[in-house]
Amino acid sequence: MNALQQGLLITAIGMGLVFVMIIVLWGIMAGLVALFKAKPESEEEEAAEEVVNVAEPEDEGATVHHQLAAATAVAYALAQQQTAVEQDQSLTTRWNQSTRAYQPFRQHRGW
Repeated sequence: MNALQQGLLITAIGMGLVFVMIIVLWGIMAGLVALFKAKPESEEEEAAEEVVNVAEPEDEGATVHHQLAAATAVAYALAQQQTAVEQDQSLTTRWNQSTRAYQPFRQHRGW
């Protein structure tokens, strides 16, 4: 067996082992997914139906209070969203701007 044939044989064995190990890892992952699979959707749907049935109002007075609570929650969420947008805009400070202006002159040496 000459050097070329020996090199090709070693290459083929190496590539074969790589693909075999990929298939083994794929099998392990498929087994773990099957082992730790989430519970069936039917149980989740039944639990969701129970929650919906509990949350239904019993009288008209409760409906008005629920509507008022929903409107208050929406107003609060909108106020929080506006505050978040204002905070994002205030994150750009003069320090950030000066650092950005300095970047073209910085010597990058792997840091």
